[in-house]
Amino acid sequence: RDIGVTGVQTCALPIYPSIVTIAALIALLPGLTLTTAMTELATRNLVSGTARLMGAFVILLEPGIGVALGERLSAELFTIAAATPVTLPAWSVWVAFLVASLGMVVVCQAERRAVGWILLAALVGFAGAREGTELLGGELGVLVGAFALGIFANLYARGLDRPQQVVLVPAMILLVPGSLGFRGISSLLDRDTLTGIETTFAMFVVAMAIVAGLLIANAVVSPRRVM
Repeated sequence: RDIGVTGVQTCALPIYPSIVTIAALIALLPGLTLTTAMTELATRNLVSGTARLMGAFVILLEPGIGVALGERLSAELFTIAAATPVTLPAWSVWVAFLVASLGMVVVCQAERRAVGWILLAALVGFAGAREGTELLGGELGVLVGAFALGIFANLYARGLDRPQQVVLVPAMILLVPGSLGFRGISSLLDRDTLTGIETTFAMFVVAMAIVAGLLIANAVVSPRRVM
């Protein structure tokens, strides 16, 4: 950093603030909570679904307001030069996927014997979402990933006689729309109403697509064996 004639420090690092912020907060965003709430509402568990949905909104508002305050404060203290994000090579997506999947294993405190299954489930969901995006677009494409993940988790539960949540929950965290909700709230706080509403609506579309994919998967393959 250096100090100009106005006494305001200038940051010399070529960073893109929004990317750094979302990367730092992604583990705190309630994407899984929101998706679980939509699942409960879709299955007529209205009381728990509504309570969980409102809780997700509150959790979204907290980092949104905190980031808005931090941006106002940093604007008074630093002058951050505009930086253009650098496009990473295609293979970097798979490195990020592997690191994120292992991180979900740690966050969910999975057993060692389930690590391989969780990584495979995450790969099924992630690859399915990428293919679905090519076919149906960004918002609805995740339905294909959720469907493939649901089928895999149900086959895992039937074949090994273990709960489907062992592999379903860590892998599904990679699909949930937490970052969309944060960007929507941030846009609304920045008075970019149109972008905020569009992004928030996209968050709900993605959440419902995940729920629809999982419900269809449960209808196709039951997680429990029929006696």
